[in-house]
Amino acid sequence: MTILALDQATKHTGFAIFSEGKLIDYGVLNADQDLPIFARMNEMRLMIAELVDNLCPDIVVFEQVQYQQNQTVYSQLSQLQGFVMSALFQKDVPFYIVEPVVWKSFAGVKGKKRAEQKESTIALAKLIYKVAVSEDTADAIFIGHWAVSNYKEKQVR
Repeated sequence: MTILALDQATKHTGFAIFSEGKLIDYGVLNADQDLPIFARMNEMRLMIAELVDNLCPDIVVFEQVQYQQNQTVYSQLSQLQGFVMSALFQKDVPFYIVEPVVWKSFAGVKGKKRAEQKESTIALAKLIYKVAVSEDTADAIFIGHWAVSNYKEKQVR
């Protein structure tokens, strides 16, 4: 089974690819930050769609949007999630949305504040997977890490 895990955002989307339970690739998709927000969301949707076309994953897993004291960002991330879901429906690719607290607890992410959790995820990626990655990629890796052990077909869409 091939799992594509995403830590989606309007500027930088981390991704991780797991095949048969092993991390095989990872990286970041970078949108043009000079574009207006909806154009940037569409650019990110197109990049994710291309990644899906190239990988043909069995499932795409990404995290539920969480409110972080900024209504504008929350709204934009929710809209982006809709863009991504639409692209996956169009391609008939199953997906699952996991709550951040669920995958972070499973991975053993430490810290109460967002910055502490990001540092913890980066350190865990280095410790467990022996990779030095950005916070976006580290989050995607551990979303995939959760999915490898916990994804059940009946949960899809």
